[in-house]
Amino acid sequence: MKAKNLAAQAGKRRPPLAWSMTADRVLMVLRKPLIAALHACLIVVAWMGSFVIRLDFDIPEPFRGAMILALPAVIIIKLVIFYAFRLFQGWWKYAGFNDLIDIARASAVSTLAVIVVAFAIFGKSLTLGQGEIFPRSVFVLDLVLTFLLVGGARFVVRAYTESFSFSTEMESVRRVLVVGAGRTGMTIVREMRANRMPRRRVGDAPSVRYQPVAFVDDDPSKQDVRVDGVPVLGTTEDIPRLLDGLNVDEVLLAVSTKSGRDIRRIVDACHDRRLLFKTIPSVGDLIDGRLSVSRIREVRIDDLLGREPIRTNLTRVHSNTEGHVVLVTGAAGSIGSELSRQIAMIGPAHLVLFERSESDLHDLELMLRLSMPNVAMSSVVGDILDAGDLAAAFERFRPSRVYHTAAYKHVSLMEHHVVAAVRNNVIGTYNVASAAGRFGAEQLVLISTDKAVRPTSLMGATKRAAERVLLSMSDRRTRFTTVRFGNVLGSRGSVVPIFKRQIEMGGPVTVTHPEVVRFFMTIPEAVELVLQAAAASRGGEVFHLDMGEPVRIADLAENMIRLSGFEPGRDIEVKFVGLRPGEKLYEELLVDGEDVEPTDHPRVLAVRTVDAGVEAGWIQAVIRAAEARDASALVALVCAAVPEFRPSELVLPAPPLPPMKQLT
Repeated sequence: MKAKNLAAQAGKRRPPLAWSMTADRVLMVLRKPLIAALHACLIVVAWMGSFVIRLDFDIPEPFRGAMILALPAVIIIKLVIFYAFRLFQGWWKYAGFNDLIDIARASAVSTLAVIVVAFAIFGKSLTLGQGEIFPRSVFVLDLVLTFLLVGGARFVVRAYTESFSFSTEMESVRRVLVVGAGRTGMTIVREMRANRMPRRRVGDAPSVRYQPVAFVDDDPSKQDVRVDGVPVLGTTEDIPRLLDGLNVDEVLLAVSTKSGRDIRRIVDACHDRRLLFKTIPSVGDLIDGRLSVSRIREVRIDDLLGREPIRTNLTRVHSNTEGHVVLVTGAAGSIGSELSRQIAMIGPAHLVLFERSESDLHDLELMLRLSMPNVAMSSVVGDILDAGDLAAAFERFRPSRVYHTAAYKHVSLMEHHVVAAVRNNVIGTYNVASAAGRFGAEQLVLISTDKAVRPTSLMGATKRAAERVLLSMSDRRTRFTTVRFGNVLGSRGSVVPIFKRQIEMGGPVTVTHPEVVRFFMTIPEAVELVLQAAAASRGGEVFHLDMGEPVRIADLAENMIRLSGFEPGRDIEVKFVGLRPGEKLYEELLVDGEDVEPTDHPRVLAVRTVDAGVEAGWIQAVIRAAEARDASALVALVCAAVPEFRPSELVLPAPPLPPMKQLT
């Protein structure tokens, strides 16, 4: 029977979680009363301490009686004023400078209120017939002690929270060297300290706690000082030495102005010592209140470009776009979608999205309408190879600005598909340009590539031929502009997504050649260049971007492997597979004889081209050969338009395929 009763009682016991939830509720209910009681104790200590200090630790009568008589009024007055100043609402472990200001104000106001009440009760003389009972300096001492005790209590709690850990799992503490001792670095150091939380229950995995051990900063005025208690021990040049002597686990970049070259140098120093290198969000995230330890991220590949990001002359871009009807071909592609997004942000009169992939177009339109519901836009499912599709779209919307991004771009794939490459890149460009001229568009911008310069691939040759097609079509009504740029980070089929997938699969990461180099830019940069070139164009120009130093693809692959937490050659292999047909070791941006002229944008250069338009009848010959699916004729025509092009064995003249008209 006794056993039954014990079992019943055990069954009625609350589970640990229920007890924890009950305790939390009790603490929430009692929090303010407990804080008020603690403040009352501090007020008592300050009031009595002021008498003790003023009277040399010996309080005679009548001072003792007056002190005790006035104490209840002092407590009530100060608690009411502290409550009015919301001193009971703050989290003490996050106390800061603003809290000190509030405490100083509340202390001053409450002391003035006590003085007023004392004068009202005891008269101006503050006497009871037995001499002075309230030395006036007591009020000053009370003010000082109240401020010190109330403020000090908060900072004792904060110091305890930040400086002590109840966890014995020391392996969860990561020692961090912070690059940048400015406002961002100081904020992240405070965030690290605030997030050093112990294990809540035995058996929990220990949470990662960051411990800042030192700053480095290139500002001479910050050398040999301490920032928020953390020493500044040198500049970025000293990082290798400091990493060897400080037993650091990670390096954290807390400054956004470092060049890609500096970042690569720091990454190399960390790699040599098998340390993690991370960066934090931008200062904009800090201002928006989004900065925290949880937002620390691995360095992105575009952090390693080796140059500063491109900045756009927004005034020129807005004036060339705002209030105009803008049509984008290939709108759902990597460049086209970002171009459509940035154009929509400027505020065109109408944005027309022209794309043949209806699923991608549908997704793009949903995204734009969700983020910018007030922008007038229309989606058109159409093909640039269908002149009827283009004519219908141009006649309906009458665009004044046309951005032609639709193209085939994969070098190795196009070597095997001569007809498709020429039709899409050359005839498609001719169709768009013809529609723009026929329906009175003021400007057409062609997206070209550095592979069009001294092309070794069919894709590059078709883009160069497309440039010449535009040159032959220039007229006074429509300004035709070409923009050349290098590889775009993160675009579909580009090397970075391929490398990421290969790393996720465990390797190997395939690189064509150890010495192959490429120019890189981000998708937003590429789009900004297009918009900037359009704004600067007077018609007939070719623009290209000063993209800084080219990036060695093998280095890019190795850095991506390291930033993913692996070691090249040990964890993931880098495999060299040889140059594919049409590829070359390095890309160029200018044809022999071409020169560049500056524009009003320091990174955008206008090419003084030596090319002329294609010969009369050339484009019609290309159209006839494409209709007949005669690959050999198309190769010959492309070579005629681009004499320096030497086709690979894959695209050498071959027997023609069955004509398109005979296909069923």
